[in-house]
Amino acid sequence: MSFDDIEAADAERRSREATEISEAEELGLVLRWIPVGERLPPDGERVLVTWADYVEIASWDERGFWDWDAEHRGETPTHWMRLPSAPEGE
Repeated sequence: MSFDDIEAADAERRSREATEISEAEELGLVLRWIPVGERLPPDGERVLVTWADYVEIASWDERGFWDWDAEHRGETPTHWMRLPSAPEGE
């Protein structure tokens, strides 16, 4: 196996892993902080947001605004994360 073959196989593996992680995130199976520069949450979905040392629940609207506690309206989140699923009832 040549170096180019190894490089191509590694690139294919990384691409496959990235796709699997993205699909797991879409299903809510993976919770991670997502930079707002990478992508924004779906319109109206309540998510955790963070900036500096703060974490709040907010939602994004497609007009370009974060909807959250009025106390933090001047802040700009740097990252967001989907909320975990609620526990199942007994």
